[in-house]
Amino acid sequence: MSRLLRKPMFDFNALRLTWGMPFLVDSTSAEMHASEDRPGTRVYLVDVRLLPGWYMIELRTSSHAAQLRARVRLPGGPSAETLAMALGSRQVSKRLVHLPARGKIEIEIDFDDPSADRIETFRLARVTSRFAHSRIMTKLEALHPRYKPCGDDYDLADSRRGRGDMAQAWRDYCCLFEESELLVGYPDWIRHFDTPSLDTYKIMQDSLHRFATSPVFAIGMEVSDVPSPHWETAIRSVAAQIYPNWQLLIVDRRPGADRTDLIPRDLRDDARIRVIPDHALANVHSTLDRTLAESGNWVVFFGQDDVLPRHGLYVVADAIDRRPDVDLLYSDEDSIDIDGVRHSPRFKSDWDEDLMLSSDLFSGLGVYRTEVFTLSGGRDHRHGVASRYDMTLRCLPHTTQDRILHIPRVLYHKRAEPGSTQDPVARRDARDTRRLAVVRHLSRAGIQATVSSTAYGHHVRYPVPERAPLVTLVIPTRNGFSLLSRCVDSIITKTHYRAFEIIIVDNGSDDPDTLDYMARLAVDHGVRILRDDRPFNYSALNNRAVEMASGEFVALVNNDVEVIDGDWLDEVMGHALRPEVGVVGVKLLYTNGSVQHAGVIVGLSGCADHLHRGLGRDEPGYQARAVTTQSLSAVTGACLVVRRSLYQQLGGLNEVDLAVAFNDVDFCLRVRQAGYTVLWTPHAVLYHHESATRGQDDTAEKMARAAREIDYMRRHWHDLIANDPAYSPNLSLDRFDCQLAWPPRVASLRRLALRTPGVAAD
Repeated sequence: MSRLLRKPMFDFNALRLTWGMPFLVDSTSAEMHASEDRPGTRVYLVDVRLLPGWYMIELRTSSHAAQLRARVRLPGGPSAETLAMALGSRQVSKRLVHLPARGKIEIEIDFDDPSADRIETFRLARVTSRFAHSRIMTKLEALHPRYKPCGDDYDLADSRRGRGDMAQAWRDYCCLFEESELLVGYPDWIRHFDTPSLDTYKIMQDSLHRFATSPVFAIGMEVSDVPSPHWETAIRSVAAQIYPNWQLLIVDRRPGADRTDLIPRDLRDDARIRVIPDHALANVHSTLDRTLAESGNWVVFFGQDDVLPRHGLYVVADAIDRRPDVDLLYSDEDSIDIDGVRHSPRFKSDWDEDLMLSSDLFSGLGVYRTEVFTLSGGRDHRHGVASRYDMTLRCLPHTTQDRILHIPRVLYHKRAEPGSTQDPVARRDARDTRRLAVVRHLSRAGIQATVSSTAYGHHVRYPVPERAPLVTLVIPTRNGFSLLSRCVDSIITKTHYRAFEIIIVDNGSDDPDTLDYMARLAVDHGVRILRDDRPFNYSALNNRAVEMASGEFVALVNNDVEVIDGDWLDEVMGHALRPEVGVVGVKLLYTNGSVQHAGVIVGLSGCADHLHRGLGRDEPGYQARAVTTQSLSAVTGACLVVRRSLYQQLGGLNEVDLAVAFNDVDFCLRVRQAGYTVLWTPHAVLYHHESATRGQDDTAEKMARAAREIDYMRRHWHDLIANDPAYSPNLSLDRFDCQLAWPPRVASLRRLALRTPGVAAD
């Protein structure tokens, strides 16, 4: 009888179909599962001995952070499986879990502020296997690259996941919730999208006679006095090119070496491969450059350790044939290790001079029209490893940005030698020479600016005149005293740039504290208060305020923004005063210091979204673009600066079709369409507490309005949504962490070869 009494009683709550908040117990103190390196972690126990099977967890939290990380620990003791979960603040987040055995589950949540953050909604529901499998496949087909339909361009029959393989589907489903999980591996991506078949190579060879132009590539290669085991591989990769019109000119710097043994024996009869004679080596750069200019109508530089894919020059020749007016071309690249394994792809944006001043877009494969190359003066050996970067910058005055073409394909494999870049002296010298190259470039253009080196490139700072132009800061609000006061007080007390005025657009405030605060601002600081009680229309509120602005420039500022560094407006205005710049955006951080805005990519998340969301403040992001000044298609209207005359010329924000969302993106796209640059700088940093002046789209009316705005954007900006020039077609549009696109949004190499040369690509 005593043994019967000790036997655990059956938990009849386990027979329920759903469980809500009463079953969720905060067990942080009792269980002590929160680790020391995560002081904000709280542990919740679902206090039911659940039966084995499938369950759906639904959680909604209240937090200043845009996204929280959670972990669901299944029954099974210390070795129990733990599943990741991402929680969006103020919205319901869901995920399936499968319990292999009876027991209780725990949920750990990494709160940003445990004293204020909390769970608002919890629901656990038992679901059938059929329902679970259906939901798994639906989510995978929406978000996992391998499960998406790929059209007819790529043959992916062997890479598709079968519906019958639910074990693999479950693993892939779980990967969607992992913060840093790569959904697609680069080796798989190479195999399916960047490995031409023998049949494709044959099609390329058969199509050569149809080229309307026949560019001749003069390829310069220097074999250094440091022994390398890879120069023969490099030479053979050129000799293997499908496209035949090239000349390979080699400078041999090996002391006392026999020049005849440089070329592999079986290639010595190929007249296209030549070694520059001994007597010409007094000035290697000028001698090689002069010979290159005499040997072809296009110049290419090639590293002694590097590799060209067999189709590399064919793709470049095809691009020139389609765009015979082009002067400079560059491609994507990756690295290869000592075993020839490819890794670390560098997928680039289309041409962006501001980005080029910090990050060399022409690293890897750069192709220069000989006339432009000659006008640049060629490379200057005094600039060492930066000589080609310097030379590329000197080419820019001799062409225009529409004659610089990016080929979004990996056409260059750069050898990554272990320890080859570890010498701190060499790194410092390279950094200094690159900085000086930018200084000289700006000086030649008559541009006054200071250039400083950063960990990932350069910071070019443009001066503001002594008589700085007036900037009108427009801040819409409705109540929100704590947000508004923090925003305005930080602007007034911290901003070093003093030539500004503030207009607060009061959209029907009735909170006494807010009204009193605005009245005091008007008296104490001359802040203008514009009352506008119409139904919330962000575009209309800003447009009306701009009509009343006195400033030569206007800044659109959300009421939940807070100044961090006093130099923010000096940095922004330095760019805004440049004649080619139309809009300048800033770097915005969530309250917890992670990135909220580092630029907008059109097409991301189906319409437009922020790149690098959730990244640490100083983390570089993909190709260091989270810390690099660059032009983009759009920036957020939470904090942007624009010349008032341009704002009015373009009709301001679209208050008819985009009353609430995407009006800033649409405006930026119209600015670009008018021929101006939309610039983003990481050197002006503010908080964006994002407490949403307008609230959530949580009613039928609001959801219908949001759907109409998305539809408007997709119809009016279809081409850009499909191919934002600031973002690579080889990167996914489903996530903002720059994962690989599956398939890439470029034609397959087979389709490229089948097209009629001389006709513009799709």
